[in-house]
Amino acid sequence: GSPFFRRFLVVIQFTISVALIICTMVVSKQRHYIRFKDLGFDKNNILYFSMRDIKSKYVPMKQTLMSLPGVTNVTATNMVPVTMTNSGSNVDWDGKDPNLQILFQYFPAHEYFFCKMGFTGQSNCMAGSRLCHV
Repeated sequence: GSPFFRRFLVVIQFTISVALIICTMVVSKQRHYIRFKDLGFDKNNILYFSMRDIKSKYVPMKQTLMSLPGVTNVTATNMVPVTMTNSGSNVDWDGKDPNLQILFQYFPAHEYFFCKMGFTGQSNCMAGSRLCHV
């Protein structure tokens, strides 16, 4: 083959190799960021499982779990804390424009859920609410 074509292929191969090395470094940094990112709650020592079939037995299950040594808190929600998939616009307040439609994200959880999960920024809890109990 011609020397020009061989040089062209070597340059292309080198360019692809450099691009793959850069992509590997970017993915590695993204994985590190995701792994060590402060999510705003204590993600250590948390047991998560679906309660679809045992929802009606939550109170006895909570009492049983709380009786185990080393268990300090038990709470419940219907989703993983980093998943915000529930939303709605059926929220009213005094003085709200009836034509105003604002989409709110909501997170159904048992009382004191945020404190038990060690969420940061608890000072932003609404006064009089049972988001945090001191």
